[in-house]
Amino acid sequence: MTGQYAIVFLIVIGALILACTLGPILSRWLGRAFVELLIPMGERFRRPPPAYSTARRLVREHRYPEAAEAYRSVLEEHKDDETALLELGRLYDLHMEDRAGAIEWYDRLEHTAKEKSSFLFALERKAEIHAGRGDYALASAELEKIIKRFPGSRDSKLARERLEHYRR
Repeated sequence: MTGQYAIVFLIVIGALILACTLGPILSRWLGRAFVELLIPMGERFRRPPPAYSTARRLVREHRYPEAAEAYRSVLEEHKDDETALLELGRLYDLHMEDRAGAIEWYDRLEHTAKEKSSFLFALERKAEIHAGRGDYALASAELEKIIKRFPGSRDSKLARERLEHYRR
């Protein structure tokens, strides 16, 4: 009977040693495979996130042309980065007061946005810029895109209300 306990003891100790040695390797491999089953890990998650800290610091320091350059450098590596496009649009719009430049960045954001909120923000800001210039036809065209893309939604309803306001 004691010999049987010794064999069981050796098997348990061997299994523990094997688990300790191979455990970290297998857990990383199996863990990633399991997580990818639950959450698709596309290229978006594998790429390191871009660094916005330099550009944001430059904006806080009111060094707007340098901040714009820092955001453009983010876009060189991540050409469709929604955050960089959105913040460039806002930088040109609110700080540099270059509405034409802002519209260009918002256009690019509109055409590359994967997030609904980024798409809506780009169209709404373009509509506001056009309306601020008194060009209600272009402002209306931007709002019509929202109505067409999201019919029956709350966003569509708000766009319709603004459209009615522009027509008055």
